[in-house]
Amino acid sequence: MSGSKTAYVHLITGSDKFKVSFQYINESVNVNRQFNFERRSEETIQCFLARVTVNLEKIVDIKLKKKRKKEQNDEDKKVANVVVQLFSGEDTVPDSELCKDVFFTNKYPFGSLKLKMMGIDYNVAINSPWIDQMTLPTSIMAGFPVYTNCFETKYIDKSLSSFIWMKSRNKSVDKVSSPSQKSSNKEDLNNWSVVGESFVYIPATADIGHKLRLECTPKNATAIGPPVLCETNTVVEAGPGYCPFENRHAYTRQSSSHQRFRVVSYNILADVYSSTSFAQSELFGYCPTYALNIDYRKQLILKELLGYNADLVCLQEVETKLFESDLVPVLGEQGLVGVHAKKSTIREGVSTFYSPSKFKLLDTQEVILGEELVNKSYCSRILATVEKNTQLKERITGLGTTALALTLENNEKPGEILVVGNTHFYFHPDADHIRLLQGGILIAFLSDIVDSIKAKNPGKNVSLLCCGDFNSVPECGIYKLMTENHVPADFVDWRSKPEEEVKELSLSQPYKMQSACGTPKYTNFTVGFADCLDYIYYQTDRLKVEAVVPLPSEEELRQHTAIPSVVFPSDHVALIADLCWLP
Repeated sequence: MSGSKTAYVHLITGSDKFKVSFQYINESVNVNRQFNFERRSEETIQCFLARVTVNLEKIVDIKLKKKRKKEQNDEDKKVANVVVQLFSGEDTVPDSELCKDVFFTNKYPFGSLKLKMMGIDYNVAINSPWIDQMTLPTSIMAGFPVYTNCFETKYIDKSLSSFIWMKSRNKSVDKVSSPSQKSSNKEDLNNWSVVGESFVYIPATADIGHKLRLECTPKNATAIGPPVLCETNTVVEAGPGYCPFENRHAYTRQSSSHQRFRVVSYNILADVYSSTSFAQSELFGYCPTYALNIDYRKQLILKELLGYNADLVCLQEVETKLFESDLVPVLGEQGLVGVHAKKSTIREGVSTFYSPSKFKLLDTQEVILGEELVNKSYCSRILATVEKNTQLKERITGLGTTALALTLENNEKPGEILVVGNTHFYFHPDADHIRLLQGGILIAFLSDIVDSIKAKNPGKNVSLLCCGDFNSVPECGIYKLMTENHVPADFVDWRSKPEEEVKELSLSQPYKMQSACGTPKYTNFTVGFADCLDYIYYQTDRLKVEAVVPLPSEEELRQHTAIPSVVFPSDHVALIADLCWLP
């Protein structure tokens, strides 16, 4: 921004205020100062200019008084003659005009406004690309993606903006304020070398022990904003070594062919659970505390997901902040677009990402399963049974379990529509009956979507895919419902808690479904529990499994006792399968 002679004016969204920022540089009075004002848009230009004048005058006076004191010992004399004016072309903007009319309407031609301060002209840029905040993470490892994880902006197009990564030439350099509205000057570049030019940077082994700096110049289709610098507080560290998921990347180096689409389902372990004292001392006591920290784990999660080159990614236990600040921007670099559905009782939920190059998004629906049970007619048969037991009803309707459904159309075969369900069922040892009820509600919800699509699109094929952490082993009723289409009223799951026994209820579903990855021995592996809980259910008369990426071996899972570990970011492992439509 130094030397740019631009004053940036931004309207504050949802407010009657606006911000003005400029770097005032006047070598004759030895001033180089960033000024930031927040003013009411209803005030007059006269009031606005008076405020700018007062603040500028203070700084100039201080500088000149110091100079006069040094030269003449006359520190009391007021020496500044600060004049601030606003012009449109060659004409002075009338003092009586309101700021909102001058800056934020078409009353004055675009690009015509200029602020003249002590004889120096500043072009006034209205609502130009702007970065409010940009920071870098506290944990950075060689071989793992690093990016700005707090990127608050206005009026920018990230795809047009430039990102320049620099590495300190030495292993100890002065830190720049974060963020700083300055660009790298020549002296700076003597201490830093450029190492990357993209939103995401993968530090190399040679970067270990060095700090990183990111300079972003925000842009959109019509304007360029001032560049911003931020710098890491810590140096790049060595990674944990080879991670087992890298073995799986050998199967997914190439994107799926145009006839296929690759699906990932993965419970990534929410920080709200991994950061508790119970988790760190008891549940995952075998895992070093630093490796349970989300700043560490998300580096592994993102590297793992990027390496799968997936077209559909269904994630569970996703916190909203992680979704917005990490998953969306980083997976977005790979072309994926995400949708998030939060649970109603805690700050995590499910997220589904899809590739616009493979699919067109037609619709998104998210529900809380307990609310669906009470409010939707297609759940009336289940509700009639549940209402016979007050304790049972209170329990299931009090849960925040969510389900997310995306309706996608195949870009290459527009006649093929895919409904993608994503969920994470309730966990508790005595809750097989609850999960089975949730399964019935989920199927009713998805069936309603499928039936509606078929009614509106009679000439198109509709296929169903349902991913998630179902917290149910293959012997439980959920797997039976999904793969055998029916669970009888006398099934053992209904009696998993005697006081809440579900009586005289059977469940059925109309789709021919199977688990794309079969029933692996383990999809969840901790010291206290290890079994198959996660599934990608697909419609066998509409879809075909072309390939399944092998899961980690038991030896890999036990390498550090269990998971999560320094090389596994979650207590679950990802399921990956390539599918295609049947002719």
